[in-house]
Amino acid sequence: MRKTVNACIAVIFIVCICTVTVLTLSEYGRKYAYGFFKSYKDRLDDDSDIFDNVEARIYKLNYNAENRLWGRDALRHLTVRFQMALPGKDIVSIGGASMVHLTSGGYYNLMDGPLAQSKIDDITEFAEKAADMSGAKTLFVYCHCALFEDGLLPGDTRYLDNNGAFADEMLASLSANGVQTTDSRASYVRAGLTMDEAANKSDVHWTHIAALETAYDAARALSDMGINADYAALERSRFTDEVHPSLLMGEYARRVGNALVIPDDVHVLYPSYDTCVVYEELNYDYSYAEAAFDEAVLNYQNAETDEKLAYQYLRRDGTFREAVINYDNLAPDEGGYSSTAYYIYGHYLAQTHTHNESAPESTVLVFKDSYGTPVSAFLALSCRDVYAVDLRSTHKTMLEWVEEIRPDAVIFAYSQQMLRDIEYVIDDGTGNDL
Repeated sequence: MRKTVNACIAVIFIVCICTVTVLTLSEYGRKYAYGFFKSYKDRLDDDSDIFDNVEARIYKLNYNAENRLWGRDALRHLTVRFQMALPGKDIVSIGGASMVHLTSGGYYNLMDGPLAQSKIDDITEFAEKAADMSGAKTLFVYCHCALFEDGLLPGDTRYLDNNGAFADEMLASLSANGVQTTDSRASYVRAGLTMDEAANKSDVHWTHIAALETAYDAARALSDMGINADYAALERSRFTDEVHPSLLMGEYARRVGNALVIPDDVHVLYPSYDTCVVYEELNYDYSYAEAAFDEAVLNYQNAETDEKLAYQYLRRDGTFREAVINYDNLAPDEGGYSSTAYYIYGHYLAQTHTHNESAPESTVLVFKDSYGTPVSAFLALSCRDVYAVDLRSTHKTMLEWVEEIRPDAVIFAYSQQMLRDIEYVIDDGTGNDL
């Protein structure tokens, strides 16, 4: 009897695996093939050998297996519900992350691990080389996540998170090394924001209000450093706040399901005063290639015709609202919510240039992540030319960007996730990894 039961379970298990495999390949087969035969090359250096080649292909297969599996989201949502049903359980494990439900109603990824001092040292070394190369000054703009207040972590989970301590140590280390810094936590206090104004509940990112206040302090710091920057142009009182209520269902909603998440209001902020800007974006268009956005790493100049020019060039001019803000990302899906509403100021992997003739004559180069993307967009109101680059979408090194643009100032607009020990390598052109 036991053998019969085991045999039946084994058969059911094999049938399930085969069914999931077939359905996964039917839906994502082209993306698996693209990763294995094409985009794996983005992980290879010029001197890569056959073992590096094999490792890169295996990485792409693992990446797709983790992120493109038929029925994955439904299974995750069911798993979360089971975990949350357990009495006294504060931590939910999903997708390789330990997540908690904050007392404010939002979700949050617990953070731990030591400060990567080598990355701090690399920023310091870059600042020195940028100054020698073009006289550019460097500013680090810290973009904090959801924990702006004490008492938000439930139970004893506060002992499992070193978000605040990490940020304090990071900024102190940068300052000690001579790098100017600003702290969005200080911006939060100065502006008198509430948690609802500063942090989304359904998404890992902060709100655009918090990004604007952080950009204001960054522009003011630039001015104090001797850079022509009109920080008064970023005073929130001079902005129109166009509210789209209960619209955003972001990353946390995709993980745990909409039923467990409070949708967020989206604040579309644009100047109430007259503006005329030119906005250029080297952006990725899903309709132009088989690969998903996060796999696209070839730059526009190197795009091959058989990849259907994965990048398209976008240019808009007009008011800040017309040229910079992408209203298409506010469009709700079939469920009535938007999962892309955070990206109305551009996607983080896009490389952008904004020219604002009415702003003081200065050129700023911003290296940014998803948190820094709206910050760089707002900064275009205070400086004549703002270039924003996510180094994951370019083969150029930081110093190559400095050499090409010759900016007056370089800004790192990063969340601390970018400086933790994660698989995100930035090379400064000298063999040092940031």
